[in-house]
Amino acid sequence: MSACSAYMIGAGALFTEGLYRRRLAPDRPDRHYLRVGRISGFAITMLGVLYAVFLINRVLYTFLLTETLATFVGISVLGGVVWRRANRWGALASLLGALATNFLLYSLTGRRLDDWDANVFLAALIVGIVALVAVSLLTDPEPAERLASFFDRLETPSDATGAGDRPLIVGIVALVAVSLLTDPEPAERLASFFDRLETPSDATGGGDRPLLLVNVLRLRRAAAGRGWRTFREDLGGLAVGGLLVIALVAATALWLKG
Repeated sequence: MSACSAYMIGAGALFTEGLYRRRLAPDRPDRHYLRVGRISGFAITMLGVLYAVFLINRVLYTFLLTETLATFVGISVLGGVVWRRANRWGALASLLGALATNFLLYSLTGRRLDDWDANVFLAALIVGIVALVAVSLLTDPEPAERLASFFDRLETPSDATGAGDRPLIVGIVALVAVSLLTDPEPAERLASFFDRLETPSDATGGGDRPLLLVNVLRLRRAAAGRGWRTFREDLGGLAVGGLLVIALVAATALWLKG
């Protein structure tokens, strides 16, 4: 469920913002793009599900193929970062050349196109690198102002001051130091705060039952001599959740084995 939701959001956003809005249908209302994003995200995710259910022969090889395709894209991504002479035509030639080499070699040897072999991968990788360099040198470079803008943003630190995590560290140190040098909060306020924090969400009168998570660093004090029964509901919920996870994993293993 979590993977499908992530795929639907990511695929819908990439298709809508990267292709549909920019190339196919610009200047439409946001409601229109929202609808397109929902439909395209669902459709693309369902295509992936159909592929996974009906077209996969070996899960490991399909996983390696997916990583291989990402590597072929990475040739132009890494090449464009480390070599400023690389351009869009070289990137396109790199991707197409690597893909063509990969699938052509599998086809010529009579193997499935989603098979995986280290030698085939190496050959396709070399073709992709050579294509990036050769086509980039044979075509015009990217405009200088675009390159400058890209590398300026790439080399700009994520924080505006260049201080990194120092403000956070200074804030934590200041909190600890000032708290130690000043009077503590009134006991009745602290008691009222933690009583409300430890009160369960039901109205069964169980307000004197401390919660396990809130008191995980002071279990003995919270139990107050009552032993593990103090946290019986928390431990019971944890046990039930653990058993459900074990049951799901076992059922999946039996299904795959069968």
